[in-house]
Amino acid sequence: MNTIVKKYDAKVDSKKRITLRDSKYDYYSVTTYEDGSMSLEPKVLMSEKDISLKKGYNAFLQLRENAKNNGTAGMTLKEINEEIYGNER
Repeated sequence: MNTIVKKYDAKVDSKKRITLRDSKYDYYSVTTYEDGSMSLEPKVLMSEKDISLKKGYNAFLQLRENAKNNGTAGMTLKEINEEIYGNER
């Protein structure tokens, strides 16, 4: 069972925003439910230096493969110059 650390009421402003007090994170993943309730989960973004070149290139290859598969489904795919990304495998 989760322990409640803080509980407070918040009012939506004219631009449909609320302020999160003492927030530990800059980004949150928001889930909205049919009953109008919402949940926030912290989202931690990785900096570019945290991702190795090899890992980044492998992610690029996966995205390219997905794009090719989507291309066969009728979507278009622009040519990709692999020299920009190197020839590591």
